[in-house]
Amino acid sequence: MVPKKLVLIPAVCLLLLIGIVLPTNAYAVRMSPSESITPNYDYISVIGATLTIGNKGQATAGGYVYYLGDYDSTLTIELQRQNGNGWSVVKSWEKSFTGKGHHSFEKEYYVASGNTYNVVTTATIKQGNKILETATSTSSEVKY
Repeated sequence: MVPKKLVLIPAVCLLLLIGIVLPTNAYAVRMSPSESITPNYDYISVIGATLTIGNKGQATAGGYVYYLGDYDSTLTIELQRQNGNGWSVVKSWEKSFTGKGHHSFEKEYYVASGNTYNVVTTATIKQGNKILETATSTSSEVKY
């Protein structure tokens, strides 16, 4: 008959070894700086912001939103200029829409050279006076 201590010691060692050697399901994912995480919204399917600047400084700022429900929405487009580490609003436009589907609009504005610009689009989905959801999207930066 084998003493209990002789059986218990190898069993404990085996359990410790299994706990150390076996991989776990949890792991970290390293993302590159160009990758982003897209949030999941309840009402908004897609939101976006666009910016192009022509060779004479004519900026075209755009925003779009897509949602399926029969709601009202407001799109706000902000053309921004980089100031040091922050951004300041150069020009802002707003437009309201009714009903489901894809809604978008663009505005033009002449910008000064030697700066970096972007566009921030904010979509607000409403049912009557109740705000159901607000989402924001930022365009790529454009140097002019």
